[in-house]
Amino acid sequence: MEILGSFVLHFGTDPTYEKIDGAWLNEEPYAAIHKVASTQTQRGVGSLILSYCKTRCQNLKIDTHADNLPMQRCIQKNGFLYTGTIFLQNGDPRHAYQFSDENK
Repeated sequence: MEILGSFVLHFGTDPTYEKIDGAWLNEEPYAAIHKVASTQTQRGVGSLILSYCKTRCQNLKIDTHADNLPMQRCIQKNGFLYTGTIFLQNGDPRHAYQFSDENK
């Protein structure tokens, strides 16, 4: 068996997502997706990860760096909507996205 990617799916509130320059789609309980990575030896691993996460929770939040265009495309291709900018604990900005079954 070969590992092609990894990620964290965190259920519960994430302090990083408490403040947003923008607006979340809703204030319902959510899971946050973090640390998405792939070996880049096979296409579509990011989409597989996001699809799996959707089977575990119907309200998801994720963020990525403004320069990470491949991840932004993957996130948006998988039905996540851009909601604004969040800031990490060190102050670095990140593009924030949310997927909600009610907003498909």
